[in-house]
Amino acid sequence: SRMAPWRGSKHLSQSIGLGLDTCTPYQSAEVRTLTPPANADPVKQQFKIHHPDSEDLAFLYGTILTDGKDAYTEDPTTNLCVFADEQVDRSPTGSGVTARVALQYHKGLLGLNQTRAFRSSATGSVFTGSAVRVSDAFSSGLQMCCLGG
Repeated sequence: SRMAPWRGSKHLSQSIGLGLDTCTPYQSAEVRTLTPPANADPVKQQFKIHHPDSEDLAFLYGTILTDGKDAYTEDPTTNLCVFADEQVDRSPTGSGVTARVALQYHKGLLGLNQTRAFRSSATGSVFTGSAVRVSDAFSSGLQMCCLGG
């Protein structure tokens, strides 16, 4: 596992309720129809992204579609990551897991050192993540997340 700082997911996160079953195999026609609207380009054009440590890291990788199951359970919650030219990532993605852990912690849905499992809609592979420390290094707080998989 590794430590990864994450900050800012709460500012760009928005639930729009697409009605997508993220457990459907990613090759399905339903998922292929949703990958073009999931393209991150419109967000990149509207928001200035800032990284607190390095401007080289100030970019938006892609869009994470989820099953919406943010409240903690022992069952994995599902991610579908759309990136680049509407490609679907085969893993739950470390950045997606880190963002969801930070957001769930911020909303009070996940406690410190509480591990959550995240499954890839594409392959079924699972990553785990937990918020391990909160720092006041930045005005909005910085969650330190531990990832495994």
